[in-house]
Amino acid sequence: MTLVQSFDGVRLAVVDEGEGVPVLMAHSLGADHRIWDPVAAELRTAGFRTIRYDLRGHGASDVPDGPYDVAMFGKDMVAILDALGIARAHAVGLSVGGMAAMWLAVNAPDRVDRLVLANTTPFIPVKDRWDPLIAEALDAGLDGIAKPMILGWLSAGFKAEQPDAAVGLVNAMLHMPPAGFAGTCAILRDVDLRADLSRIAAPTLVVHGVEDERGVPASAALVSHIAGAVRADIADAAHLSPAENPGQVARAILEFLA
Repeated sequence: MTLVQSFDGVRLAVVDEGEGVPVLMAHSLGADHRIWDPVAAELRTAGFRTIRYDLRGHGASDVPDGPYDVAMFGKDMVAILDALGIARAHAVGLSVGGMAAMWLAVNAPDRVDRLVLANTTPFIPVKDRWDPLIAEALDAGLDGIAKPMILGWLSAGFKAEQPDAAVGLVNAMLHMPPAGFAGTCAILRDVDLRADLSRIAAPTLVVHGVEDERGVPASAALVSHIAGAVRADIADAAHLSPAENPGQVARAILEFLA
């Protein structure tokens, strides 16, 4: 793991492994780069270079005071590519990481070869949930937030068949800095990339966990508004599909990148 300095001095923890065409991978709220581990391993076996990192406010990266915005997350991706001397990469993002990847494809299109948007959305219409969550996190920590949020993002089969893995995902959010959680929630509250979707020129794959019911309209909107976008439905998965069914997610990404 190395530390990369972003545009505003924030240090980002980056894991750069393998050789070949680079794939930059951004995770979801409350996770860290490890959520991509099984998928990244399959990509490396297929000859790709995987670059996973902890979003600002997460994992081993710095935790600046919030609020954060999607442009910050997108500029962090640019900073990582610059620091590693990479002119162009495939960009893969899960949930809020997918929002950052969308921003990157719109605002730095020359840096993106192909785009993979997993369980993400350009806009969240429900606004009134985020400020109370931000206040609770900053006042009381994540003890009352992490478990219901993460378990609500997972499929019933995953929770029943892999309870230890589900607990691991809960613990990742539970132990993250409350300021990082709160700062990232501000992105989910404020983001609106709907008008930008038609500007995405990179070939795009939309990955959708079939049990992520709230993601159905978002996935449909991405496919309909990004020219040429295709969709891969992932069985036995909800919102955190790379953790729930990494094999199928990896196969979908590899078929698309090929």
